[in-house]
Amino acid sequence: MNTAIKEDEDISYEITVKNQRYQASFCYFDTSRDPEVFMDALIDKFSDMLTNEQLTELKEAVKRAKKASGEQIETIQAELTSMMQKMILEQDGDAEPNPERALLFLTTLLDGMKSLADGDVWFMIHENYGRYNIGLYYDNLHNRPHGEDL
Repeated sequence: MNTAIKEDEDISYEITVKNQRYQASFCYFDTSRDPEVFMDALIDKFSDMLTNEQLTELKEAVKRAKKASGEQIETIQAELTSMMQKMILEQDGDAEPNPERALLFLTTLLDGMKSLADGDVWFMIHENYGRYNIGLYYDNLHNRPHGEDL
């Protein structure tokens, strides 16, 4: 469960007496990566759910959004949202909305984002001989700090 630590929470008591564990994990995405390539790879994760035409249609909408000016973005976002709702909630144009399909889509989206991440950063507050530290753990060397922002 993800919750913020309360201002008045006695972290020392929670860790030493109640064996409470404070930790969090974040995905890292390289901001220099081309967003269109990332979105194409993410859309490809839906190949089991969508037709090739639908996948191509989504990729084309992403390309249009990348080239669009500020005022056009809202229109393209609304178009893309509507398009995705139809693709996800209905298996065909005449079918009833399918909540199970929507849940599968969401799960595929989250799993796809996780699999395309450049890495994870995990941290934990831990006690070491009465002193508390924040330990940072990186799943690879790509996203470790190199002395900056420490």
